[in-house]
Amino acid sequence: MEIRSLSPARAPLQFAQTLSAVMLTPWQAALKRDLTMAEREKNIHIQPSSSISRTHIFPALLAIAAVSGLCAFVSPPLGPWRVILSNPGMYIDLLALLFLLFMLWSSTKVRMNHVAVNWVRYGLLLWIAGGTFDLMDEIFRQPRWMGYYCEDLLRLTGMLLSAVGVYKIIERINLLYVDARSQSLKDELTQLPNRRFFIDTVREKAGNTQALMIVDIDYFKKINDTYGHLVGDEVLFALGKQLAKLTSDKVLPSRIGGEEFAIIVDGLSAQEVDELAQSILQNARAILINHDNPLSISIGVGLRHKDEPQNQFIKKVDDALYKAKNNGRGRVEWAV
Repeated sequence: MEIRSLSPARAPLQFAQTLSAVMLTPWQAALKRDLTMAEREKNIHIQPSSSISRTHIFPALLAIAAVSGLCAFVSPPLGPWRVILSNPGMYIDLLALLFLLFMLWSSTKVRMNHVAVNWVRYGLLLWIAGGTFDLMDEIFRQPRWMGYYCEDLLRLTGMLLSAVGVYKIIERINLLYVDARSQSLKDELTQLPNRRFFIDTVREKAGNTQALMIVDIDYFKKINDTYGHLVGDEVLFALGKQLAKLTSDKVLPSRIGGEEFAIIVDGLSAQEVDELAQSILQNARAILINHDNPLSISIGVGLRHKDEPQNQFIKKVDDALYKAKNNGRGRVEWAV
């Protein structure tokens, strides 16, 4: 069938079908695969960038060749090549097309397999096809329907897909950042805040009425050596679960390393802090090591004086903990 003989009414439809068959076939299967993958898993996985580049750059070059061939077949040139090559508009459109190709090539360097990334890539493919029609408009005398149905429609659709894809990528990156930030401040075993969060909080609360407890599990190394590290982890998890129940706007427990926990107390009197420490000591004994022996912990407690340096404050509470260890363990000692 010769395209020149098409009626004006049927030409846009037939031309669009021909263009779709040429452009979309190489990557329709990839789009279907990506959508299925997105439903199966939400995590981002790294892929080799070289294979991604070949997958998406080749269809773009194929689209450029197909659109150029179809335009040359359907429409006559605007004039002699000397006149066409002297038209500055052609070079501007060519530069825009090369920029779109560069954007597509850059997108293949994003080493993640997520459906939103492919929305950007497929949008750029459509945008490149529309840009090629725009370039061919400076070389060939295109019919009006080609400009409406091909150039403008492909370009706008590509822009829309790319914009939605970029929005989804930014949204995904924000979620990953928040999750990574949260995980970086949380202990994996007990799910309590970790040492970094503890240090930052002590620094932020400088100048407020503040008390600190440092809790250490007695004979923890012996527990690991006797019953194994799995039982040791169970003990840490159980104690962490008890301390997590104390969390409020005035009490903030955290795991600061190994078998040590810290509890920042804000806005309570010395008597209330001591009562809290004693209740923690008693509740810990309800935890049975290997379903047999009650857990013993030692606690150092101290109040922060006005303008007391952070390191000095933590050190004096730590000294009180070692005093509790030296005085028989399983007790509460106050810093002087």
